Amino acid sequence: ANVEEVSKLLSGQAAVIYSVLAGTSIKKLQDNFIRTRIKAKDGSMIKIQTDGLIYATFMHDTSRELDPQIHSHNFIFNLVSYTDKYEKTKTLSLSNEEIFKNKMYLGQYYRNELNANLRKLGYSTQITNSKEGFFELTGFTKSQLDEFSVMTNIINGSFEQKLEDLTSKLPNANIAKLKEIIKLEARPKKNKVDRSKIRDENNQRLESAGINLNFIKSLKSDTIKNKLLEQEIISIIDKTVSVLTEN
Repeated sequence: ANVEEVSKLLSGQAAVIYSVLAGTSIKKLQDNFIRTRIKAKDGSMIKIQTDGLIYATFMHDTSRELDPQIHSHNFIFNLVSYTDKYEKTKTLSLSNEEIFKNKMYLGQYYRNELNANLRKLGYSTQITNSKEGFFELTGFTKSQLDEFSVMTNIINGSFEQKLEDLTSKLPNANIAKLKEIIKLEARPKKNKVDRSKIRDENNQRLESAGINLNFIKSLKSDTIKNKLLEQEIISIIDKTVSVLTEN
């Protein structure tokens, strides 16, 4: 198997997972935190839950540093609908306070769902930050992770000095907030790039890091592999029986 096949395998599985997660997370957002304002009988403005929202999802496959990184951006339009007391559908602007109040929860919900989906696919994961739900796939070496963590290396390389400078300017800020400031300052601007060239370079990096098709397959647990094999056999038998029955 060549590196291009590995890239397609990884991007294909990840794209499916992330597209499902985008829909799942938006549903969580929509069902719990999308509000609009309407006028009550006494003339005051009240917030109510809406019937739905309009959004667009954009899938990206690299980070700003051009590391392989499939992720999604969900653009939520300032337009929601609700059903009034006469059963008529009306449209109003979005009241977004609840979204901002619960942004940390929504981020953790997304990561938890991602972790659960990866484990269902047979990959083993390890929690790196239980408070915020951060995790990593097990089986990768530190050098492999470092190779595809350019931004982390940039931050860590100058973090101590920048932290010292920021602490003197912002003595009351916590470490997490200061690290976020450093990350934003270090983040490069988005520029137009040759995507074919970037993919070729990233494929070469995969190959040099020893990430090939057999390596990816080896990350799945034997229990899951056997379960998947059983499911494939059952599916084939069911399809065969169905065809024979129809004939």
